[in-house]
Amino acid sequence: MFEMIKLKYPYDAFEPFIDTETMQVHYEGHYASYTKNFNEKMIDEGLCYGDLSVLEILKETLSSYTYNQGGGYWNHGFYFEALNPSGNEEISIKFNSYLSNFFYNGMEGLRGDLVAKCMNVFGSGYAWLMFDTIDRQIFCMGTKNQDVNHITARYQPLLNIDVWEHAYYLKYKNKKRDAIENHIKVIDWSVVEGRLKNIIAKERG
Repeated sequence: MFEMIKLKYPYDAFEPFIDTETMQVHYEGHYASYTKNFNEKMIDEGLCYGDLSVLEILKETLSSYTYNQGGGYWNHGFYFEALNPSGNEEISIKFNSYLSNFFYNGMEGLRGDLVAKCMNVFGSGYAWLMFDTIDRQIFCMGTKNQDVNHITARYQPLLNIDVWEHAYYLKYKNKKRDAIENHIKVIDWSVVEGRLKNIIAKERG
C-alpha cells in the first residue's frame, strides 16, 4: 500500500502565507483521498505493482480514473515534501550561481518564472521546475490536472506548485497571484537543491 508522506510541521506553521484550514483540508482531505482511492483501485483492478514506483506504475495502461488518482497521490506527496515554514530562502551560493545559468538574476528570476507559469495554467494543474538530464538545463513549465507524463528519464522534477483552487481558494479567493507569490515564500529550497544533487548522483552511479 502506498502511504502519505508525514508532514514535518503543524498545519498552522505556514501562517500567514498558507492558512491553517487550507493546509489541513489539502492534506487530510485532498491528498488523503487521492491516496485512498489509488490504493483501492489498484486492488480492485487486480494490479500487482511489486517493486515498481508510483511513476513507473502510471506509465502502464491504467483506467483514466486510476491514473488521475495515482497522479494526485504522487503530485501531492512531492508538493508537501518541499514546504518549510521558514522558507529556507538562504540557498547555497553554488545553487544560486547554477540557477543564474538559466534564469536572469538567479533565484529572483526563477521566482518570477514560476509565478508566470502558475498564472498560465488555465483551470487546474501545477507549475514545475524541471531538470533536463541530456541538455543539462533547468526550466519551468505548467501541466494540467494530475498529469505526470512530462516526467521521464530525461526530464526530472525538482519542484511543483499546486494551482488547483483547493490549494489556495479558502484564503485568497480569486487572488491567485497573491497565493502563488506567498506560497513561494515557504518553499524549502534546500529540498529542491537536494533533489537536483540526487539526480546527478544517480547518473554517476
